[in-house]
Amino acid sequence: MKKITLFLALPLCILAQNATSYPNTPKIPTEQHYFDKTIVENYAWLEQDTAKEVIAWTEAQNQKTDAVLLEIPYYEDLQNRLVELYDYPRVSVPKMIGDFWFLSRNTGLQSQSAIYYYKEKQGEKLFADANVIHNGVPYTIDVLSASKNKKYVLLELHHAGSDFSDLQIRNLADNSILADKITKLKFPSPVWYKDGFFYSKFPKPKGSELTEINEYQSIYYHKIGTDESQDELIYQNLEKPYRYHYAWASEEAELMVIYAKDGTASGSIFLKNLKDPKAKLDVLVSNETGESRIVGYKNGKIYLYTTQNAPNGKLVAIDAKNINNRQDIIPEGENALQNVTKAGGKLFAHYVENAQNVVYAMDYNGKNITPIILKEPGTLEGFQGSDAQNLVYFSFSSITKPLTVYSYNTKTQEIKPFEEPKHAFNPDDYYTEQVWFNSKDGTKVPMFVVHRKDIVKNGENPTLVYGYGGFNISITPKFDPGMIAFLEQGGVYVVVNLRGGGEFGESWHQQGTKMNKQNVFDDFIAAAEYLIDMGYTNPKKLAIEGRSNGGLLVGACMTQRPDLYAVAFPVVGVLDMLKYQNFTIGWGWIPEYGVASESVEMFEYLLKYSPLHNVRDKKYPATLIYTADHDDRVVPLHSFKFAATLQASQQGDLPVVLRVAKNAGHGSGKPTEGKIKERAERIAFMLWYMGYKNLPHNLRENNVNNLEIIAK
Repeated sequence: MKKITLFLALPLCILAQNATSYPNTPKIPTEQHYFDKTIVENYAWLEQDTAKEVIAWTEAQNQKTDAVLLEIPYYEDLQNRLVELYDYPRVSVPKMIGDFWFLSRNTGLQSQSAIYYYKEKQGEKLFADANVIHNGVPYTIDVLSASKNKKYVLLELHHAGSDFSDLQIRNLADNSILADKITKLKFPSPVWYKDGFFYSKFPKPKGSELTEINEYQSIYYHKIGTDESQDELIYQNLEKPYRYHYAWASEEAELMVIYAKDGTASGSIFLKNLKDPKAKLDVLVSNETGESRIVGYKNGKIYLYTTQNAPNGKLVAIDAKNINNRQDIIPEGENALQNVTKAGGKLFAHYVENAQNVVYAMDYNGKNITPIILKEPGTLEGFQGSDAQNLVYFSFSSITKPLTVYSYNTKTQEIKPFEEPKHAFNPDDYYTEQVWFNSKDGTKVPMFVVHRKDIVKNGENPTLVYGYGGFNISITPKFDPGMIAFLEQGGVYVVVNLRGGGEFGESWHQQGTKMNKQNVFDDFIAAAEYLIDMGYTNPKKLAIEGRSNGGLLVGACMTQRPDLYAVAFPVVGVLDMLKYQNFTIGWGWIPEYGVASESVEMFEYLLKYSPLHNVRDKKYPATLIYTADHDDRVVPLHSFKFAATLQASQQGDLPVVLRVAKNAGHGSGKPTEGKIKERAERIAFMLWYMGYKNLPHNLRENNVNNLEIIAK
């Protein structure tokens, strides 16, 4: 494939705009050649993310978006209501690191949560506060793990939402920061071993850190008290530039595991005996197509979760001295086993049953099984810690129940709330149901439908449908304060469990990958048609939303069926399916999507649904496209080019606007004020272009009722 890229300097004056027009976006044709076909692209110049012309263009796009939103009379009212909904204390699941319990807290409207630690609950102290601005740029902090001697703890610091991070080491005794610092890492996955730790890093990009491809991830070892330049290279594969490499280690067993993954899931796992520096790597898992990962080591056995030859997942115990001696501890079952964690001398098997989380506690032999099931459909997370502790913490949330932390006693099996949130709405006002519909090929697909108990199925309800459908990720019901503001307005919120996800195991995932990807779009389209047929809504009151791979979903569905939706929100989406692999870590998605250079058939399949390449001169839904200037995972050029193409092709009066968040990334660590602003924009935009000149329900009445709830 030959690629020709032409970039011309653009005078800034051509970017001028007024309140009723789009920023002027010059068409500068470039060509890409795939087999015997030439693809002409008009906006490749927008890939130059640091060029002054591109920066000026994004600023003009933001100004246009502001102008459109300021025309909506209730935009500010919604933002004020969202402030109330976000303003409640939140706490994370405590986890033991060294001899301390660590958790994060947010008083309500803090930009970021602060991290606290304690040995006894009443002795809780501030450990690190991410609300402190670092060199003028916001950052987030994750506390990772403690050294075996419980003396040091590792922290990972992300700046401005980027995937790049720095590792910091602190002394647990006095919370002092060591001079050691390892910088500019991406997905470092550090693991302690003796007086240091293994970690992964890519070489410094040759071009822009935000777009340049990341290659040759390798494993290093850092010894405490030394400079990063002295770190020892442990593993590298110069023949495979597009692989993730990271380590797991056990001091007790003197074993190291090396993961070599071709994508986000598939790959090989090697085992190394650390007692013998010259020992060869043994193959623990060989180039499988599913997913495998180490759960832990105990009593001479390596516990391995895998979907290899077990699409629904299983847990295997492997004799560390004879890796061919393997025993199924949790055999494959009817439901998808998605994870296994350990704490308090127990294993915790995390299943997805009908798109809902269910967890089972058991011993290390897979016996004495106890289910941990809460009454409503939702998401269970946590259940991790050391075998020495009896208390294990976990969280539960649903679409209308804020995240609540519980403790579980592994001896008595007693469950108690750790802290229960107080919030400014009444969850009893809402109803959640799971319904099933038939997709285009007859496959039955489930979705969760949430709404006020008093809505009527008259075909006139504002409805927002959310989907993802990829990478074996299960979308289970979770709480989002922003959705409450929409539900209060009589909105119907729908979460669809599309093929490509992991809700029903690896086979469900594979039905939505590569040349099966159209199944995902067909599922999403069929969900919308079902909601219309069942009287929830109609095409003039229907919106769709998805982020990342879900942004691709929205882009594909709105270009394939623009007549079906009133509003579309592609958020940080993968929208150029011919070139996605050329930027940062896009190559890691090749096992999921395929790649245009793979074959004529794969190229034609990608071209047929690639959102960027399927925009035509026709009427599209009102569209608000989101990206961020520091998104170095799904780089913003996807959204830039899609927005420019859609703006040039849109027929009629419905707007196509672009929001480029500043000092933000793919989504992780987004500040509270950013979440509030973004959700207020979407709800206002959605309702306005569904035809609501005033809010369907009076916010003042809602607020009075909710103040009574808080008082109780």
